[in-house]
Amino acid sequence: MDKLKDILGVNEHEYILYGHFKSKVILVAQKELLEKTDIAFTFEEIKDGKKVSEIRFFIHKNDPKRKFLELPLPSAFDCEEPISKRPKPEIQLPQSQPQNVTDDTEENFFRLIAMLPLKYQKMKSIQNIIRRYLRKYGFDHVVRNINYTNVKSNAAKPGINPGEKANYGVYLSKSLAGDFGLPFQENEEVKAAEKALAEQNRREEEEKKRKEAETQIKDAANRAKADVIIQTLSESE
Repeated sequence: MDKLKDILGVNEHEYILYGHFKSKVILVAQKELLEKTDIAFTFEEIKDGKKVSEIRFFIHKNDPKRKFLELPLPSAFDCEEPISKRPKPEIQLPQSQPQNVTDDTEENFFRLIAMLPLKYQKMKSIQNIIRRYLRKYGFDHVVRNINYTNVKSNAAKPGINPGEKANYGVYLSKSLAGDFGLPFQENEEVKAAEKALAEQNRREEEEKKRKEAETQIKDAANRAKADVIIQTLSESE
C-alpha cells in the first residue's frame, strides 16, 4: 500500500484510512479508465489480519464505447438518489479459496431480514436481493450494506436526503453492488474508537481530580491535627 501511494503521489498524511483511499482514488481511477480508455482493471484486496496490506490488480483490454448492464432490478423500483453508476468490480479470490464466498444458511438469512425496517421484511424482491448477495459475498458484506442503507436511505429515515425519492430496495441493491457500506463501516469504527478514547481520557481526568481532592482533604485533616497538637505544646516545645 505504501509503495502504491508513493507511485500515485499520495501524501503520507492523505487518505490515512484505507476506505477513503479506496473510494477517492482506486474506484475513481477504475471508473474513469473504464469509461475513457482502452484498458480497465479489477483488483483483489490482500489482508494482513483485518488490515488491507496489498492490492493485486488485474488489467485487461476494454472498449469504452460498449454499454454495461446494470444489476437487474424489479421494474417498479425508482432510484431514490443519484448514486453514480459503475459496473460492479469483478472479485478475484485467491486460488486457495472457493470462488463463491458462501455463508448461505437459513439462520443467517433470517438474521439479515430481521435487520431490515419492519415494513420491508416481507418484500420478496428485497429478500431475493439479500439471498443473492449472501450466497455470493457472505454475511459480513450484506450486514454492512444493510446498516449503511438503514442510515442513509430516505425510505428508512425520511428527510435525510431532501428532494430524493425513497425506495429502500433500490438503495440497498446499489449499496450491495458497490459495497458502499465498507468505507461507511470503517468511518464508524474510527468514530467509535475516537469516542472510546475520549471517554477513557474523561474517566482518567475524573479519577485524577478525585485523587487530588482526596489528597487535599487528607492534607487539611493532617493540618488540623497538627494545629491541635501544637496548641498543647509549651512555647519552647
